[in-house]
Amino acid sequence: MQAFSYFPIQRFRFTIRARQHIALPFFPGYPLHGILGDMLIPSKCRPEIKGNDPPCVTCPRPSACAFAYLYKPDARHIPGAGTMTEYPRPYIINPTPVPAGGIKKHELYEFDITLIGRAANFITEIIAALLEAGDFGITGRSAEFDLANVEIIQADSNHSMFLDGRMNGLPYHPVNAAGGEHASQCDEVAISLLTPWRIKEQGNLVEIHLPFSLVLKSLVTRICNLALAYFYEPEFLSELAKSSSKDVCPFGKKITGCPYSPECEILKKKAQDIIIADQQIEPYLKSVDLEKWKKEGGLVGGVTYQGDMRPFMPVLQLGMHVHVGKLAMQGYGKYHLEC
Repeated sequence: MQAFSYFPIQRFRFTIRARQHIALPFFPGYPLHGILGDMLIPSKCRPEIKGNDPPCVTCPRPSACAFAYLYKPDARHIPGAGTMTEYPRPYIINPTPVPAGGIKKHELYEFDITLIGRAANFITEIIAALLEAGDFGITGRSAEFDLANVEIIQADSNHSMFLDGRMNGLPYHPVNAAGGEHASQCDEVAISLLTPWRIKEQGNLVEIHLPFSLVLKSLVTRICNLALAYFYEPEFLSELAKSSSKDVCPFGKKITGCPYSPECEILKKKAQDIIIADQQIEPYLKSVDLEKWKKEGGLVGGVTYQGDMRPFMPVLQLGMHVHVGKLAMQGYGKYHLEC
């Protein structure tokens, strides 16, 4: 099974200081995602919204607008994208769990944002948006904050590009998330679901059973779509877009490096042959409120798969950087892998 040889990402760590006590849920991906999106909307577009979506459909330069590019990605900035009209959003907000009682006055709180491919070009707009967001508050006027620090996360050390109201202008270089070492032998994989997984099968949210074939399909589809939209060069796009039928691998055998394409039919068979050895998954929030679980929850806990896992390690390891399933941009679908 081939894997991408290059998958550029860049992680940034944001530190805010609460101006007063801020009440937040344990997993605040949704409010952080919401306030950032609100502040990224260009000022000239805000009067036109009035409770509706911004007019991105009629925007003449969607690829130059941080909000349109990050929050409303569609096929208009992708030549020859075929019938596909929407792509995964090229960012992941990865919040630190909030302690019980929320964030106290003057207390610091950290969260990471991963930007994929060309989305990293909008980091200055994101910083400006969060500076403005501090006066509005994460969840309203009673949750105001100051942006204290923004760090570039590097393998060797972190570098501050914004500190105490000043931009340092340090250069940043994308990290190749596909460059990890792969196991020479792996007969069992344990996956810890760190944040709720929202994976759908035939239109329904998966509640208990999590077959490996579904995990693999969800990961590969997400990885291929992200690659297609945000860092593949234009000459690849017309060929990639030709195969999009439901029962065929996302991009068929059109591109070298897409992990689902070279041995597509073999992969399906291998995935079905792998068995679940130990499954300890509990529905998140389901015991409290079924409707709330369907809207906000997902699978949590852990699952172990047995079999020859070596062909799938490249995709599984890359998935730790980009998450899996619905609402990945809010931090859902995060996991840790042990072979």
